[in-house]
Formats: sequence, structure tokens, C-alpha cells
Amino acid sequence: MYREIDAASSLMRGRAAPAAELLAGQHFAGYRVEGTAGRGGMGIVYRATQLAGGRTVALKLLDPALAADESFRARFEHEARLLASIEHPHVVAVDEAGVAEGQPFIAMPFVDGVALHELVAVEGPLDAERAARIVAQIGDGLDATHARGLVHRDVKPANVLLEWRSASEHAYLCDFGLSKSAAATHSMTQTGRWVGTLDYVAPEQIEGRPVDARTDVYALGGVLFHALTGRAPYSGAGDAEKLWAHLHGSIPSACALRPGLPGALDAVLARALAKDPAARYASAGALGRAALAAAGGEQPTDVDLGRPAARGAGPVMLAALTALVVVAGALTTLLFGDHDGYRVDDVDLGARTPTMVVADARRAVALAEGPLDEAEIVSVGTRGAVAAREVRSLGSAATPTRIALDGFDRERVWILYREAGAVVALDAHGGPGSRPALQVDDPVAVAALPRDVLVVLSGGPRSRLQRFDARSLRPLGRPVATGHEAVDVRYLPRGELVMTVAGPPLRIVTYGTDLRRRGSVAVHRDAGLPTLSETGVTDVALDARRRVVWLLVPFDASALGTTPQLIVRVDLVAGRVVGAPIAVASSVRNIAVVGDAVWVTNVAAGRIERFDVRSGRRSGPAIEVGPIDSGLAAAAGAAWIVGMRGLVRVSPECRSTYLRLGSCS
Repeated sequence: MYREIDAASSLMRGRAAPAAELLAGQHFAGYRVEGTAGRGGMGIVYRATQLAGGRTVALKLLDPALAADESFRARFEHEARLLASIEHPHVVAVDEAGVAEGQPFIAMPFVDGVALHELVAVEGPLDAERAARIVAQIGDGLDATHARGLVHRDVKPANVLLEWRSASEHAYLCDFGLSKSAAATHSMTQTGRWVGTLDYVAPEQIEGRPVDARTDVYALGGVLFHALTGRAPYSGAGDAEKLWAHLHGSIPSACALRPGLPGALDAVLARALAKDPAARYASAGALGRAALAAAGGEQPTDVDLGRPAARGAGPVMLAALTALVVVAGALTTLLFGDHDGYRVDDVDLGARTPTMVVADARRAVALAEGPLDEAEIVSVGTRGAVAAREVRSLGSAATPTRIALDGFDRERVWILYREAGAVVALDAHGGPGSRPALQVDDPVAVAALPRDVLVVLSGGPRSRLQRFDARSLRPLGRPVATGHEAVDVRYLPRGELVMTVAGPPLRIVTYGTDLRRRGSVAVHRDAGLPTLSETGVTDVALDARRRVVWLLVPFDASALGTTPQLIVRVDLVAGRVVGAPIAVASSVRNIAVVGDAVWVTNVAAGRIERFDVRSGRRSGPAIEVGPIDSGLAAAAGAAWIVGMRGLVRVSPECRSTYLRLGSCS
């Protein structure tokens, strides 16, 4: 449905001026704004509630900075009418579109899920069949939009939303704010602004030539490449270098970046990313079907196995990389006995002493003490380069107690100071320095959400959850009381929060990103466990791919003269404790999931012990890593440990000189 609302309409009560950004609680066009859900190149998306029906929707408005541009508004309104006519299971439907108080808007169902780039940032590259299934679903959705004469023009991982339905993954294509009708007049794009995302832009878009369905095929090929490798086809360079690569660069090999992928996938990608539109798949659905066949070990019959030659020639431009500290050859291999296919490396941090570490598929970030006792954030890239910067002092009594890596903003790290009542956002790779501190009452845990940051505020058995806007640090809504003593919170890349509650009884509670409670699992003697110690939880690990929480829990065995620990598995899908608890020594301090194994650090023995994630049985011999202090982080098949000598990395054995997290290059 398309409608226009007069500025004097009663639906506009509580609304700010059209050019202002909407705040929570304000009304617009019959919707109550609950908070900001995202920002795109052309608009702002709000999470809102329909006043008439109470449904939660995604409400997209033209960016206030562009609202005065008639050409943008004309295209926005024209496409809204077309999009409202599209109904497809893999396209986010348009409930309503129109203009209210002079500002165009689109209302769509709110998908309570996770964007593909967020999923890959947390879990690492996807397995071939899963990536192909997602691309095939999006390909079907694109075919439906192309049949209506629309070209999306901004297909990218951020515009692929994933939601779980009946234990299966469902993909949606969203954000048509940059789409273009194939029959629309050229004047609708003559604004002097670049429209689209450089990482996935097709050559014909760069050159200003006509676009059609094959333009989206090119971008979808880039999405497949990202899902398989964790990076865009031509990433890591400046804008000019990316544009040159799209026009003239050789098509990269996903299999070379990630050994073990089915070789036929390279042929699929070569055709999808061909410079000449005529050499690509004729439809996005055809690309999806070819990807499924290749991922299943079949040779797609309609794939040209010859890689299209790059057009033109020219000098390769190199981007200048700057960092406060760059350490060449920062990794030193240690020889500590049988590593069972892994290698152990010291990471040279100079005179810095690490105290905590977190990691994702791109890098590890450690909180460290510098030579003058100043706190520093140290970022270690996949090839061993080290960048460091000082953390702004919050006073001599302020000691960092938690660190959280923001998987949705590559440059941001959240540091929690419990005693000082502060949470600080820091740029991990240089930049202007610490962002403003968030002053809160007794913070105990922090987690980065796709667009917000969540802080757990202590209160004993009355802990509260509070969301803040990640940019402005403005609170979003009121604190939500949990009724429990929360000690940890993690974000699950399917739009779910996992909170650990101190016992007894120990409990896992799940919430949606709207902070509505979804479920609870009690971990106590009814699940066959011995009496748990009141000291609570030693450490928590979240297996996001399998939706399993692993708990390292001390229990009372005073009659035995010792206090051993148990590793307990809580399956969030089944909603219960699964498998038999695993007994480990009291000297085990940390737990993390690395691939198909759960790793724990035994500080007394100076080694890593591993357990199979399915059976719970020991997996291979222990890996000797030397004296361990505390701290264990894992991502993409590798682990990072805070040792007595500094930061240690354990990763799969590679024949190459350089290491990548979880793979050889």
C-alpha cells in the first residue's frame, strides 16, 4: 500500500521536525519508534511498533541529509510502489510505503535475525554447503525482483538477513533503498553521488553503463566469496584500488585463500565475477543453483571452467598502511613437544604485558600494560603485524575488568571499568583515541550488538540489562530487570542474547535483542550434577554455530579434600543440559570453542587440553604452551592465550611462512 499523510494529521503527534532523527517514543506515520535499527547509504532504519495493530516493523526513512533532494525522493517513491507488489519468501516484504510530512518512508516486517556479515565476523567463514544455501535463497529472491523490472544495485552481506525457522536457516534480501527500476529514467540517478558499495560494485556501475539483473549477479558472487573466505573479493585496499580491481584485476581464488573448499566453487565464482556482464550467469537463481552443485562436490554443467581474462592493464596502486607500532616477523615458533597438527607461536608485543585477550576471525585484541604501566590496546593481525595505542586513563583507581571485541565495527573495542563505573569505546587500530566514556552504575559485563552495546548493571539478584546506541552512547529504552545475578552476557549471531546467572542454581537465560526473555535453563542436581559450589562460574564459552553454551563450574567436593571442576554443556535448541559433565582439574582457568573441540587452559601444567564438542571425550594429546597466566580467546580454528611470557597463539600447522587464523595461505 502507498499513501501520503498530511502534515497536520493526528498520526504525527509527538513527532519532531521532518529533518531531525527520530528518537525512541516518537510517532511517525502511525508507528511508534522503539530505537535505531541501522543506517544505510540512503536512509535510516528504525525498529518501530505499528500503533493500529501492535506489530513490530522496520521503518525506513530517507536520510535527513538527502530529504531535500527531489531526485532521490522521486526514485524512493517510485520504487516503493514497485516493491510493495513483490511477495517472495526470501525478500523482506513491504507492508506500506508513502510520504508523511514531506518525508518518504517504507515499513517492512522486522526480521529478528542477524546480517550475514555479522555472522561471518563472529563465526568465521562458513562451510561451503551453508554458504551456497544462503546464496541460492537470495538468488531466488533476486529473480523475483528482477521479474518486476527492479535491479537492487547494492547486494552485499549486510543486506542479507538470516533468521532461524524450525531449526533451519532462512535468508532474506533487504534494503531496496538503493534499487533502481530498469525502466526508470536516467535522471533519477544523476545526483552526483555514488550509489552502491565499493566492495561488491559491478564494473558497469563504475563505468556508468546500463545495469540489469547481471549487475546483481556480480554482487551476489561477491557475497558468496565473502561467506566462503570472510572477506570481499577485492578487500584491503583504498577506494581507488578497489575500483581498479573490479575493472581490471584478476579474479581471486577462494580455494587458495581457504584450502579444502570444493575446487568447482572457483569456477562458479569466476563466472559470477566476470568483468563482462555477458559472461556471467543470466540470472541470480542460476548462480545459486551452480553454487549448490559445486558445494555438494558436483561439477556444475553450465559453468565455464576457464577464468575470464581481466580487461585492460595498468599499474597496481598500493595503499599506505599506518600504525603506531608495526612489528615485522612478530611470531616466533616455540618447540614444545607434540602439538598434534598445531603450532605454538610467541607474539612479540615488545615491552607490553598482556592481561586479557579477545579474538574474532580477523585478529586478536589484547589489553596490555605498557613499559610505563599505562594501559594499551594491542591488535594482532592475521599475519602477525602488531598495532598498539594507549588507553585513556580514568584515574589511578580505575582498572579494566572486561574487554569485548565489537564484531560489527572492525575498529572498535569496548573496555569495562567496574570500579570506575565506566564503559569506554576505543579505536583498536589508531585514530583519534578513546571515544567518550559511558558512565553507568556498577557494570559487570558488556556485549556488542549489531547496532547497539548492551551493558549488564549489577544489583545482586536484581541485575539489569541496558542497551545504548553504539555511536552516541545514548540509552535506548529503560533498563530491564532480570531477577537474577548476571555474571556474563554474550551475543549469539541469530539475534539472541545469552546471559549466565550465578548460582545456586546456576542458570542460562536467553533474550531477544529487544530484551524480551525467551527461555531459561537451570543447571542443578536435577540434571544429574553434584552440588555446585556457590563460587559460581569460572568461565563461559559460547559455540554460536551449534548454539551450545559451555560452562566451567567448580563444585563442592570438600570430602575429597579438593575442589575439582566440571565442564557442562547447555544446548539452547533443546533447552536443557546435554551429555555427561566432564571433570577437570581445579587448575583449569579458561574455556573456549575451537572448531570441533572445546579447549581449556591448565595453568598448573602449562598446557591446553581438548575435548570433542559432540561426545565430550578428550580429543588428542594436550598441547604444551608453557607457563600460562590467564585468558583464552578463540576464533576460526586458532586460540590465543595470555602466558607468563606474553601472548601465545596456537593455530593449525601450515607449510607456508605466514599464518592465517584457522587456515593456511
